[in-house]
Amino acid sequence: MNDNRVTQTITVAGSKKPEVKSLMTSGTIDVKFSVPNVSKRYKIGDIIGSGGNSTVVEAYDRDLKRIVAVKLLKAKYHKNERAVQRFLNEASITAMLQHPGVVPVYEVGFVGQKDFFFSMKKVEGVTLRDLLCKEPTKKHLTHLLDIFYAICRTMAFAHEKGITHRDLKPENIMIEKYGSILIMDWGLAKDAENPQNESYLSDSDSHNRFDVNESVEVTINGEISGTPSYMSPEQSLGMMNKMNQRSDIFSLGILLYEIIAGHNPFTKGGVDNFREIFEAIKHIKPDPLERDFKGRKVRKELNAICMRCLEKLPDDRYSDARGLYQDLEAFRENRPVSAYRTGWQEEATKWVERKKKLLIVSAVLITSLTLSYFYKKTAEAEIFGILTAIKRNIVDVYKRQDMIDKLAARFPGRKDASVTNILASHEEQKRIEWHTAKGLILYLASVRESKVTSEQIVFLKNNWFREIRYYLDKGLLFEADKSLADLQKNVSKFGGDWRLTLQEEEVVNTYLRILGKD
Repeated sequence: MNDNRVTQTITVAGSKKPEVKSLMTSGTIDVKFSVPNVSKRYKIGDIIGSGGNSTVVEAYDRDLKRIVAVKLLKAKYHKNERAVQRFLNEASITAMLQHPGVVPVYEVGFVGQKDFFFSMKKVEGVTLRDLLCKEPTKKHLTHLLDIFYAICRTMAFAHEKGITHRDLKPENIMIEKYGSILIMDWGLAKDAENPQNESYLSDSDSHNRFDVNESVEVTINGEISGTPSYMSPEQSLGMMNKMNQRSDIFSLGILLYEIIAGHNPFTKGGVDNFREIFEAIKHIKPDPLERDFKGRKVRKELNAICMRCLEKLPDDRYSDARGLYQDLEAFRENRPVSAYRTGWQEEATKWVERKKKLLIVSAVLITSLTLSYFYKKTAEAEIFGILTAIKRNIVDVYKRQDMIDKLAARFPGRKDASVTNILASHEEQKRIEWHTAKGLILYLASVRESKVTSEQIVFLKNNWFREIRYYLDKGLLFEADKSLADLQKNVSKFGGDWRLTLQEEEVVNTYLRILGKD
């Protein structure tokens, strides 16, 4: 006869034990284990923690030579088929969620033939509860919101895989030493693709009360599972089979509210009776988040995101963690969020704030380009002025030299005072015009060599030689030596058309011999 039983198989290679069967009303669990006795592979150490139906211990993995955590089903649940099912379901779901925000599972097995276990990474760090319990002066809202952002990213992945956690609370969020943020304890998780694994502990295992911060398995009716102060309204009504991703959204909303305000929205004032908590969850609308735990104003968009998570009706919340994550991402980037409708002025302000860096860079770039343009125009005007002055002075030098040559030709050999004074006056004026032209050409060459023409270079060298010759004729050897050294320095400095021709080199050598430097 077909009893409609469903068989789930968890297989690890290398099994040496016969299969272990645990009969359940919903079907049969068929589990094959690679390690007959956990003690042969794992050296069990100290207890790390203890939950509703399991204990976590530190262990040394002899095969892989590393420290791991081993989760063991408590002895009183060894014969409880539903507890075994939930325990194995947790191992299966945790192993399936391969994500940086979920602890990796290494192996599933049992000690002897009854003490079920699974091994996983040992997590070291602090819980979100530890951070929330710090003094307000020692807490940083930005850091806590970053943690919440990472939690939502992990839950978005889980929800996409059809997994609902159903017990999200600060105690189940671990922050490792180097910043990794992990969601722990998937014992109440529900897999939408395997609803036959849904199970609850029997009434005989129930407690008469919930404790606010402890995940109690059942209440009097034996169907409510979770932590009272982080439950959704439908969860508090015992509608466990109706729970989906939207229930996790409500729990995330409570977490977000507690992060911002510094207290749980449904246990403010020290409420610790689970019936009063349930009443608050079902009927009381939390106060809007106007100020954070340090008294600072909370942005309207962040308040709207949180309040949308805490809507009583599931359909009014985000459909899953992906929607919440996207709104948080928009909030962080100063973009409009779906939970809060903004006017055009606010959106324009957000656009400006969002593009602030770009606008600043653009303003700096525009200013630089403007200054560069004016500088360029100013520089070009300066160059034009220099070129004009050079041209004028070259003309003046040539005119003055022509006048000197004509006077010398008109009065050849005359040594009277009047002629000598007139020639000396013209020579002095020519030197002034020559030195002005020389200085302008050398300055132009230092700032814009490309603007110096070959005609200017020829003029420069010819008149430089005239200057040296003049000093030599007057017996001013020191001045002649200095002028020659300046000529050689500038010729070597600029190069190109400035190089001396062979004829000019011969003139220089002649001057050197006259000066006794050959």
